[in-house]
Amino acid sequence: MQQCGRHPALAQPDDVESWFAKLIERMQTKRAYNPYWVRVDDFYTYLLWHTDHPHSYHPPRMAAGQDGVTRQIWDFKVRDRSP
Repeated sequence: MQQCGRHPALAQPDDVESWFAKLIERMQTKRAYNPYWVRVDDFYTYLLWHTDHPHSYHPPRMAAGQDGVTRQIWDFKVRDRSP
C-alpha cells in the first residue's frame, strides 16, 4: 500500500487482487489462504465492527466477489470448511 500512497486500512479491491496475484506467483493457494487471507480478512472484519475505527467496506471480500485470484483463494476457503 505504500506504493499506492495509502494506509493499509484504505486498500481497494484492486489492491487486494494485485497483492494476492503476486503471492500466488510464489506459492500455492493453500499457503496464500493461511496465513495471508486469514489475517487480512480478520483485520478488515475487525475494522467493520470496532467503534473506534468505523469502516463501511471489506476490500478482500469485495475482490473475492469478482473473477480473479482472490476468488480462487475464497473458493479454497469455502472448500476447506466443507465437511
